[in-house]
Amino acid sequence: MASKDNSLVYSLSVFVLLSLGFGVAWYFSWDFSNQLKQKLAETTKSESTAKSAIRNLQADTESLRALVGQPGATDEVVASTQALVAKYAADPSLASSPAEQAMINNAAGRDAASLAATERLQQTNAKIVEISNQVASHETALKGMKASLEQKEQELRTKETQHAAKLEEEEKGIDSKKTDLRAEQDRYTTFVKASEEEKDNLNKEISRQRKALIVLRREKLKLEGATFERADANITMVDATTSRVYVDLGSLDQLRVGTEFSVYSVGSREVGQALNARDKKGKIEIVALLEDHLAEARIVSQKETAPLSPGDFIYSSLFERGQPLQIAIVGVLDFDGNPGNDREEFHRITSASGINVAIEVDDDARILGNAGEVLTAADIPVRITAATRFLVIGGAPNKVGADEARTLIATQIEEHQRAMIRAAESSGVYVLSLSSFLDFIGYSSKRLVNSEISGSPR
Repeated sequence: MASKDNSLVYSLSVFVLLSLGFGVAWYFSWDFSNQLKQKLAETTKSESTAKSAIRNLQADTESLRALVGQPGATDEVVASTQALVAKYAADPSLASSPAEQAMINNAAGRDAASLAATERLQQTNAKIVEISNQVASHETALKGMKASLEQKEQELRTKETQHAAKLEEEEKGIDSKKTDLRAEQDRYTTFVKASEEEKDNLNKEISRQRKALIVLRREKLKLEGATFERADANITMVDATTSRVYVDLGSLDQLRVGTEFSVYSVGSREVGQALNARDKKGKIEIVALLEDHLAEARIVSQKETAPLSPGDFIYSSLFERGQPLQIAIVGVLDFDGNPGNDREEFHRITSASGINVAIEVDDDARILGNAGEVLTAADIPVRITAATRFLVIGGAPNKVGADEARTLIATQIEEHQRAMIRAAESSGVYVLSLSSFLDFIGYSSKRLVNSEISGSPR
């Protein structure tokens, strides 16, 4: 399409240039022809004037001849005049000499003027012929230029006709493609609308299913008496002489030396730290990683009436097979029985246990990531996911007697806490109070914060 347009532009450009060239040439030829015609008119006028002068001289000569009564040649006039003078004059030689000389001079002047006029007439006729030839030559050249111009105009009209036909054909093709595009757009719009409706229905169904799942998990938690953990592994062998046991966990399971596990009897349906003390047989501590899925542990404690045996379940709230334990924290952390905040002690405990704090709201209502980076409220549902094990809820900020700034901070902490609970329930994360979490990890203190918060199981 572009090449055709370019060819049309080139043709139009050539046509315009030729038209301008031919017009300029025609103008100069026309101007020169007018000048020649003007000169021809002037020459013709001069010729007419010369001819008129000759005729006047001839008329004067005839009148003079008629006056003297001797029409004819000049010599005859002179002879006749001399005769008349001789007849009437006493001395013909004296009387005829001046008159004769005057007549001779007059006749000679007329002859010279006639000759000069004749020569001018001949020159004029020659100039007329020359100018006529030039005019004819220019007219011939002008006719050739007009013919060439007409030919170019015809070629241009032919190309314009061809281009118009092709353009019309291509426009029809474009119109057809536009029609197809509109039809495709209509189909796409219909598809998008149907997809949006389907997606909206699916989101509504997912929301209903999620709400139903949260309710079911809460009911299950109530029925199980708040014990909702599964066993992490089993004891494979017991060496009573060395107080050592071997478990089917190892280096590939992200097991750490020093991790403690509670031991439950074979057939126990529920496990957990402190919440099912009746089923708990004892405690072990990992001392060596032997293989990918084999480790050695020492017996920390066991019931005398129910010693540890192969097949017993082991469980630790701080262990997650194949990945580090992730938690989220919000609220005041005060649990050691001493005045002041225990946030640093909490981080020391979790760090020593290999726990990863995915997101935390500190005492100044700042939202922090696991590397201490500052986050926003929009990051809460991004950081609290199915990979998060627990949402730990600390104590409520004290607003009694607080100034306006601390009251505002306390309000912001409460808002972040509500958002974190919503994210936890949406992702199936267990929501625990600080005291329950410390019980799960086996922490002992003089005073534990008693602010139980029911959560939903994962």
